[in-house]
Amino acid sequence: MKQGIFIISILILISLNGLCLAQVPLLLNYQGRLLDNANQEFTGNLEMTFYLYEDTTQAPIWSETQTVAIQSGIFHVLLGSKQSLEPSAFSANALFLGVKIGTNEEMKPRVRLTSVAYAINSDKLDGQDATNFANTAHTHDAVDILAGSGSGLDADLLDGKDSETFANTAHTHSADEINDGPGSELNADLLDGKQGAEYAQSTHTHSASDISAGPGSGLNADLLDGKNSTDFANTTHNHNATDINDGSGSGLDADLLDGKDSNEFLNLTNDAGRQGVVASLYEGTSTLTEKYVRKSAGTETQGITSSNSESTLSISNTGTGKALVATSTNIGVQSTASGQRNGTIYGIQASAANSFTSSNARATALRAEALNPAGGGKKTGLQAAAVDTGIAAYSTGVNSAAIYAEATSLTGTNYGILCKVNNTSSYAALFQGNVRIEGYITADNKSARVDVDGETYFLYCLESPEVWFEDFGYGQLKNGRTSIGIEPLYLKTISTDHDYHVFLTPLGNCNGLYVSQLGRDAFTVEELNGGTSNIRFSYRIVAKRKGYESYRLEKEPETTVSANDPFGSHD
Repeated sequence: MKQGIFIISILILISLNGLCLAQVPLLLNYQGRLLDNANQEFTGNLEMTFYLYEDTTQAPIWSETQTVAIQSGIFHVLLGSKQSLEPSAFSANALFLGVKIGTNEEMKPRVRLTSVAYAINSDKLDGQDATNFANTAHTHDAVDILAGSGSGLDADLLDGKDSETFANTAHTHSADEINDGPGSELNADLLDGKQGAEYAQSTHTHSASDISAGPGSGLNADLLDGKNSTDFANTTHNHNATDINDGSGSGLDADLLDGKDSNEFLNLTNDAGRQGVVASLYEGTSTLTEKYVRKSAGTETQGITSSNSESTLSISNTGTGKALVATSTNIGVQSTASGQRNGTIYGIQASAANSFTSSNARATALRAEALNPAGGGKKTGLQAAAVDTGIAAYSTGVNSAAIYAEATSLTGTNYGILCKVNNTSSYAALFQGNVRIEGYITADNKSARVDVDGETYFLYCLESPEVWFEDFGYGQLKNGRTSIGIEPLYLKTISTDHDYHVFLTPLGNCNGLYVSQLGRDAFTVEELNGGTSNIRFSYRIVAKRKGYESYRLEKEPETTVSANDPFGSHD
């Protein structure tokens, strides 16, 4: 539509009656006639914007936009049906109406609003001008207030009494106005009927003769529990050796420990490997250390063996050091478990418990660390091989992990855990329960397992070059228009500062639907061609994930470790 569309006639009707202002509908009935640039009457729907100005050169004090239906050039609208009109807008000395069609410039000149018949007298009340009434906030001169019998009011009287009948707020009394004696039944010199001379002052002293001491008073400051101070020891005092009984007489013996004499314990110079051990273990003069631990090169130790249900060898260290350190140029520790048992046989069983109450306290049952070989060969922290279960890990603590793996290198591509299978019918990993991943997950294909009639099928994901979150819902038109608020929790996960998409599906007969406005927390749906139906519809909203607005077709970084065989074969 060109700029040539113009308004050639305008009729504005304001209908006010004698009701109070709150009952008057604040709507302006605006009618006009439109011709196109060929001077032909126009028929169709146009978006029109209306403005109210207090002055032809100032900014508008009110505006609204409507989609207006025009038939044979004639249209009419109710101004204020989209954007409310405030009564204060009509307090100005003059109001001008401006009109803009579509994206064209506002039409010139603006039209001044005038009164209709009998509305000219609307500024009078019962035929009287406002100057005949007092303002809500007003004052009176003293001569305007009647006082005396003529008015029935007397400002000088309180309960019919003059002010001179009452005492001032601040006043005094003379001594003769206060009764003191039998006549008033009050006597300020008496307390419980006694004169002040019969009581001691608040601050006073006693002479020594006033304090009784001895049997007469039942008190004696020199006695404690009836005993004199000479019967007690001073707080700081010593004992002579003869004052401490040592032997059966006192029941104490400083030479005994747990009732045993020192000769029943080992001296530091004794053989710690032989004391208290039966002769069949050390067999003569050899010590346990010599027989079972120390051997010259080329010979084997006989080891420590047992067949009972208790521990054969127990090593304990309650300090901060290590209970066992094994050093070897080949195998530091080799453990083999074999035999016949209706249950589990463990090559190594490790457990750790930390009773320290701190968030930094940790307990690790088994720690394996592999350092870089000098020749740059492969390194394995822990290697397990089995025909059933290579490694079984259990955790019974709260907020704990059965297996913790961390790749700490800051360069290259590293794997905290790498799992591998050698045939396509096997799985590199099986998780029986929920899986939580904090970071990226990358897969050649993602699918969901769905059981249907006893069989399992795969359903595949819909992929996108960008990061989108979507939501679905229903709405209903009211007179051809409605606003849909975005669900608050979903709104917190997306970015509506960027463009988002809304797809509409009508669920009834209408002229069609379109989204007329996309807001930060809502969008507006309207019926095409100015329709006014009340049909239901469904919608699908697709928006960028918050924090990922700029992501698109990210390239996978190059790997420096072969995922097919990162560590090579192991013996």
